[in-house]
Amino acid sequence: MDIVIERDRPIVMRDGATLRADIFRPAADGRYPTLLQRTAYSKEAVRNPAPIDPIYAASEGVVVIVQDVRGKFTSDGGSWYMFRDEFDDGYDSVEWAAAQPFSNGHVGLYGISYMANTSWQAAIAAPPSLGAIAPTQAPIDYVDDWKWLTRDDVLKWGLTLNWTLSSIAEAEVRKHAAGADDLRTRLEQLAEVVDSGSLFWKTPLVGVADALQEIVGPGSDASDPPLAFFRDVVTRTLPKPWHGLPFARTHERVRVPALITAGWYDVILGHDLDHFQRMRRSAGTEEAREQTRMVIGHWAHGAASLLQTWTGDVDFGRRSSGGSIDMGIGLGVMQVDWFKQQLGDGAAVGDGPRVKVFVQGVNRWQDEDDWPIPRAKSTNWYLRAGGGLSTDAGGADDPYATFVFDPRDPCPTVGGDLVKPPMYRPGPIDQGPILDRRDVLVYTTEPLAHDVEVIGPVTATLHVATSGPSTDWTVKLCDVDPDGRTINLCDGVARMTAAPGAVTEVHVDMWATGVVFQAGHRIRVLVSSSDFPRYERNPNTGQTPWEAAVFEPALQRVFCDGTRASCVVLPVTG
Repeated sequence: MDIVIERDRPIVMRDGATLRADIFRPAADGRYPTLLQRTAYSKEAVRNPAPIDPIYAASEGVVVIVQDVRGKFTSDGGSWYMFRDEFDDGYDSVEWAAAQPFSNGHVGLYGISYMANTSWQAAIAAPPSLGAIAPTQAPIDYVDDWKWLTRDDVLKWGLTLNWTLSSIAEAEVRKHAAGADDLRTRLEQLAEVVDSGSLFWKTPLVGVADALQEIVGPGSDASDPPLAFFRDVVTRTLPKPWHGLPFARTHERVRVPALITAGWYDVILGHDLDHFQRMRRSAGTEEAREQTRMVIGHWAHGAASLLQTWTGDVDFGRRSSGGSIDMGIGLGVMQVDWFKQQLGDGAAVGDGPRVKVFVQGVNRWQDEDDWPIPRAKSTNWYLRAGGGLSTDAGGADDPYATFVFDPRDPCPTVGGDLVKPPMYRPGPIDQGPILDRRDVLVYTTEPLAHDVEVIGPVTATLHVATSGPSTDWTVKLCDVDPDGRTINLCDGVARMTAAPGAVTEVHVDMWATGVVFQAGHRIRVLVSSSDFPRYERNPNTGQTPWEAAVFEPALQRVFCDGTRASCVVLPVTG
């Protein structure tokens, strides 16, 4: 089917601001299902990493509109402040799209990361013409729970700083530089701090905002500096109007089904799982609950639409690719087909499994009816004295393990759900470089006699004590292959405040995984107190990391006796 592309179409919002969009549509006259993607990363870059190729979709009889959000690139409307205007602007843009002569009046929203979030925000605003959404790797909350940029109130420092450098600072430098020479100088300064990683180590963290502002230069509005969001996040001082925006607890307002795409190694995995469960169990419409679907691949952030089979150190095989799901249609084609079904006149209820997961170890796609998987059996795997890991708890007199956590020499980041500079590779990475560190405890099973399939949420319960008033705990679940490689699967971090020396029970949410630990492999758990620069460093002094300039070592104790049995809890499905 021949297509037509319209560039920079103006779309006027309720307050008079003009946002601009590119439109990809069939050349033949008609009224077609219409998709909308609202991006903060330039509509010119729409074909990568968006799962849906707008040219393909238009050739299949679907209109695709790609819009720059308020204050970004070709769109007007004043200064951009992350997420602030996406509820109202999303509502207005959906209704504008539905009213166009090329639209059949039914609109779908899609996109990855920020664009996925604009889909959720518009769906919560509930424009009458919205028929479905397909968010890929979407955050769930930026306000009360801080779930997007923190885990258990521990700031995802690598994500926060890297995202600011790549998505805010560079754009502001280009926007406000005073001529070509100034632009070149400021971009060079920015490149230096990115490549050297020097800002990751700067203390206190709040001072990083000042360093970035010096590179960026003054914004167009002194009352709304370009890096205001970064400073507000680091210090947990988002402005009051921002706190009034609803999101995570309002899925009952979403009246349309969602096709949710997640990745085992995505920094937003836990949020996508939460989205699905809230949609399935909220008080929204029955149709939206029943038609909501989820796909979980092996992907890291932003990689769901790529043809690659590798993530980190692991090649998951041809069928793992986002372009060849289950050796059939690709993710983008799947989304287009799903939208055509949902947005057609008299759309029918979709059949098929609610959940499709990629199972590592055996490298296959597996269909499930719900999440968490009902047949999963929660099984405790206990940390044992001497470094063992077993389904049997330790004895009453088993000794505890100790290590010294020195935030001046933190355990370095090795893999995981990262969004950081290229020197830090995301995904499943051999943990060999950190296994012999003095601040890492290693617990390992004997070689498994039979396969153990684990699919679902993973948690850890630690019985611990520290010599300081506050500290952090990190836990990683790993697969050890017969060659000795220790490959991380999922992990978590928790912040603890307690009287020095007091034994405290700490719960660590490790999000989830899908894997078969094969016979001959071993299950391994790593316990530490840092994962830097992925997470901010706890100074062990009781000060908040964003104000701390002094860091002190802490003596850490992990208990594994019969009454204080530290363990990881795995959802065993087979």
